[in-house]
Amino acid sequence: MDYDSDYDGILTNTDAQQEIAGIFDDEYIYSAGSLENYAKCPFSFFLRRIMHIDGIEEVETELTPMERGNAMHNILFKFFSQRHLQGLGRINKDQKQEALEALQKIAEDELGAFHFNGPSWNAYWNSLLGTTNRPGLLEAILNYEVNIHPDTLEPLMFELSFGLPVRPGECDTSSRTDTVDIDIPWEEEPSAIKLRGRIDRVDITSDNRAVVMDYKTGKVPTGPAICNGLVLQAPLYIEAIRNIFPDLDPISGAYYQVKSTNELGIKSKLGFKGDDNILNGIKSDSFPYTREEFQVLMNSLLEKIGRHIQDMRLGIFNPTREMECDQYRYCNYKHACRLDGLRNLIVASEDREASENGEGHQEKVVTEPATVLTEVVD
Repeated sequence: MDYDSDYDGILTNTDAQQEIAGIFDDEYIYSAGSLENYAKCPFSFFLRRIMHIDGIEEVETELTPMERGNAMHNILFKFFSQRHLQGLGRINKDQKQEALEALQKIAEDELGAFHFNGPSWNAYWNSLLGTTNRPGLLEAILNYEVNIHPDTLEPLMFELSFGLPVRPGECDTSSRTDTVDIDIPWEEEPSAIKLRGRIDRVDITSDNRAVVMDYKTGKVPTGPAICNGLVLQAPLYIEAIRNIFPDLDPISGAYYQVKSTNELGIKSKLGFKGDDNILNGIKSDSFPYTREEFQVLMNSLLEKIGRHIQDMRLGIFNPTREMECDQYRYCNYKHACRLDGLRNLIVASEDREASENGEGHQEKVVTEPATVLTEVVD
């Protein structure tokens, strides 16, 4: 499948190209999310982040997946950061009951800010806090921390932000408002991009090796998706830690899945297996086996990011090149996407009907695509 025309999101108009290049200049601040958005579907990136077209909002009677994720992030941030500030360190078996009560109290306060009711909400509440007969997800998380989480790793940073406002009590004390410069291999200068972001958690060993973690209340990205450059958060955040803390040695980018009592645990997706003794207890499908191979993969991913940015500046915003879009079901732009077979069928039918009726207005829409795009960008 190839894209080579304005109809497929390839901007060929000179004015439009200059406008786009001006947006993504040397001072533009990227995020891992925006770069992943482009890597997966440049067309979606264009509509969302350049045209600022939002999806249709629906009235929700319960927490959305994003709200659930944010609630879990807030609960875990408050719990672990409070323990760290109190000098309590890792949780042991003797502390577990007291820790569980503190964690549940934080969760009750966090969920109390929402005003939902009904069976679905009650089921979600019980799934987190548990019932008299069944432990909840929060207790399962503590069991994991006590019994499975590697004892060589100490949770030390929580919601570490950079390039974002620093609000006490909402991010790690080591957070900074300055962006991080990430060195990217380019065919031409400059050699770095500005990155902002927030790292959910960083666990560190006694000899300053670090595991960079992201909490996931949904599915965990696959190793191939990361190695193929479709999921970029792990490599970007590893580079950010190297930049902010030169004394730390990031050995893994991992996901801490907190979806349910059955889907729980830390999974290393990017790292090197030479430090398996440190990552004992962490599930791993990291592909590199040596530090050298790990760095080769990191360089390859940074090169992919560089190509993505160069394509942005050239005005290349085609739909995903994947034959099947795994995000189609949830995409806000699926009805405007050329991968939508139903949309193509409707357009073809309308064109045939207009042609049979001798109407020419359909032609006018598609004869000046670059002009239409330029007017929208301007």
